[in-house]
Amino acid sequence: MLKNCTVASATHIGHANLRVADLDRALSFYRDVLGFQVRATPRGGTMVVLGANESSLDLALMALPGGSPPPVNCTGLDHLAFRYPSRRELARAYHQLRDCGIALTEATDYGTNQSLYCSDPDGNGVELYWQAPLEQGQLPTQNKPLDLERLLAELDKPEPPLTETTDVP
Repeated sequence: MLKNCTVASATHIGHANLRVADLDRALSFYRDVLGFQVRATPRGGTMVVLGANESSLDLALMALPGGSPPPVNCTGLDHLAFRYPSRRELARAYHQLRDCGIALTEATDYGTNQSLYCSDPDGNGVELYWQAPLEQGQLPTQNKPLDLERLLAELDKPEPPLTETTDVP
């Protein structure tokens, strides 16, 4: 008989590996549209590891020439979700998607977070979202269309000042 197991609360998803039919096409989307940085190119150029910053390894793209997306009604990964640090950064990401001609499949305001959904060149679902600070146990409170013009208005506001952080022993 199996016992119930509890994962440590500090556990999080460390990275994702995607098989892609055209490595250059996928790299163009994740690097040039979403802004991820190339961190490594192992396996003789058949794989690219991307990160959001210099010290992260968030996403690996692995070439599978001739590969095709799975059928719509099959089990497996629904989408990757990338969490943005502010609503302004989400607005910046939406502006970039729009400028690059990437169509949204959905834009939803859940109350606690706001999400933009699209597909990468291989048909993998991608969610870009910002989440407001949550109170313990708080869950999404609504499900309505996200006001994209209001989101873009974030870019018209002055840049918030940089705040210094100091480590206190």
